[in-house]
Amino acid sequence: PITGLYERLIVEALQCVSHEMIPDLLAQVVSRSGTRMADLHVLDFGAGSGLVGAALARHGVNTIVGLDIVPEARSAARRDHADVYQAYIIGDICQLEPADQAILSRLQPNCLISVSAIGLGAHISPHILTCAINVMPRGSWIAFNLNASFLEKESPTGYANVLEQLTSRSQLTLHLRHTYQHRILTDGTPLYYTAIIGQKQADAHPGYIFQESLQH
Repeated sequence: PITGLYERLIVEALQCVSHEMIPDLLAQVVSRSGTRMADLHVLDFGAGSGLVGAALARHGVNTIVGLDIVPEARSAARRDHADVYQAYIIGDICQLEPADQAILSRLQPNCLISVSAIGLGAHISPHILTCAINVMPRGSWIAFNLNASFLEKESPTGYANVLEQLTSRSQLTLHLRHTYQHRILTDGTPLYYTAIIGQKQADAHPGYIFQESLQH
């Protein structure tokens, strides 16, 4: 891995703003609720090389746990943002090992954030997203972003259906939904993402939601 390569390609060349945008929006929403960012214990899901964790730290968050399924991500985070994470877990959030569950129990996260990690293929699926939300205790802040087209009703990805179910069943109270330019493509075309920020009210049922999403 080359130090700073991701930042040079994605952040500088392709003008990506999400690693700053989502923590900024979270800070605004949390502040309006009367909570301090310093009171958040954040689980950074799909943490990658630590750009989001570093942004959270600049907002005053002191307790951040990284989680990714790729071992190289933890190595990059330790190299580029060594002081940001109190722990960095490598594993499947739907099937956490007992040692990793113990880490979360000790650090007691009350905020889940996932930035530029939700999508098709090797990214976070609707099923895995609901697994992640279920890991969090009731009342936790939930902040994530995804391609704006995924939330269109006709999208076959299933994310629009998942969000509709979470909110309509009062499992997630939605505080903010904001579409913005995430970055540009290599030909200069704007790529738009939607930020979602809310609070968990109850567990979802990942298998049930996932099966329903496949039918839409």
